[in-house]
Amino acid sequence: MKIISAVDLETIRASMPVTLEGRVFVDSLDCGFPQLGISHQGRTFTAPSFNVTEPGYVDPVDFNLCPEDVQFITATNDRLTSIYAAT
Repeated sequence: MKIISAVDLETIRASMPVTLEGRVFVDSLDCGFPQLGISHQGRTFTAPSFNVTEPGYVDPVDFNLCPEDVQFITATNDRLTSIYAAT
C-alpha cells in the first residue's frame, strides 16, 4: 500500500470544489495506491467510475454531483494513478 504525500493532499484540498467538502476521502487500501472516493448516504465508493459502460458505475445524478464534481474526482484519480501506481 502506498501512502499519499502531504503535498498531494494539500493540492487536492486547495483545488476541491466547495460542493465536495466533507464528501470525499483518500483511500489506499482498495487499489493499493491513493485514490479519491466519495461518501453518499452512509456508503463509500473509492475511485468511482462515472462511465455507464463499466460495471458498478456511479450515476452522478444519484450522488448529487455536478459536472465539475465529476471532472474533479476523475482528474484527481487519473493524476494520483499516474503518480503512485507506477512507483
